[in-house]
Amino acid sequence: GSGKSFFTNSYLKQCRAMGADVILVDTGHSYAGLCKYFNGKYITYEADQPITMNPFRIELVELNDERRQFMISLVGVIWKGQDGIMTPIEETILLKVMSDYYADYFGERHHVKQLCFNSFYDYALERIEAIMRTEKIPFALDEFRFVLQKFYKGGEYEKILNDDFDNSLFNEPFIVFEIDSIKEHKLLFPITTLIIMGVFIQKMRYKKNKKIL
Repeated sequence: GSGKSFFTNSYLKQCRAMGADVILVDTGHSYAGLCKYFNGKYITYEADQPITMNPFRIELVELNDERRQFMISLVGVIWKGQDGIMTPIEETILLKVMSDYYADYFGERHHVKQLCFNSFYDYALERIEAIMRTEKIPFALDEFRFVLQKFYKGGEYEKILNDDFDNSLFNEPFIVFEIDSIKEHKLLFPITTLIIMGVFIQKMRYKKNKKIL
């Protein structure tokens, strides 16, 4: 009741007015109004309005080894859980698949039409099977398919990683992650935490304006 949120709203409004990119992590919905005022991206979770984002949609400038490794970590959390560990073979295969996925989209092949979890899932299943056949190495493809399909179209969490919002989060100047309803969620919280840090690191590295977390 001392005015922290009131002050922060005023401070962030001034920062944004001066051209700063803002990423805000909150519990309590104190910044919904400010986010709406700036036509920002408000990421939250409610029963009738699931959390939605799309970490797969990136700009070409973001495509680097650090970003690919981040995406592998994200897929690993979905597949193995927060405390799970991928084997060197699994990680190497997924890194190859992730590199090929973006090379297809940004290159000349264009089999991948849209960057989202759905297109990655389809691409990964086909590409992993081809790698297993060519390299004659094992991979728990059926387990991978089964676990990840809850984020695929028709699955329980289909909307979470397939947001059709026009821009990547990299281009969003004002983002609020409202995490109050997912802070105890064993799957959504680590995924959201990874995405928050991934977005901010990319902005820090490649955006030339001011950035505020």
